Amino acid sequence: TVARRHREGAAHAARLGKDYGFAVASFWQPTVFTKRAKTAAETDHATAFGPNLGAIYTGARAAIGNQIEDLGDTFSDATQDVYIDWCHVGEDGNEVLARRILESVAPLVRQRLASR
Repeated sequence: TVARRHREGAAHAARLGKDYGFAVASFWQPTVFTKRAKTAAETDHATAFGPNLGAIYTGARAAIGNQIEDLGDTFSDATQDVYIDWCHVGEDGNEVLARRILESVAPLVRQRLASR
């Protein structure tokens, strides 16, 4: 259900983009569940909502499809605190994610500007 809703949202945004003439990029965010070496605080975040949330995230991530760019492994090898809860990152993490997103959207922006 989670993956289906994300795919439907991405497809809806893509249709709007097509109808109104703008590019769309959709992203799957990382969560504490894909981080291999969790800090003590991140371990607490991962267990705060019970034992099932990690499995739900992992299953949904596997089913998101290719219209959504998967950023889920962005912090998988990080050893320092990244997450401030199970799915939100701090300032440094946001900078890393912004750079990854920029890598994806910069070609779309360049293409749009070139077509003007």
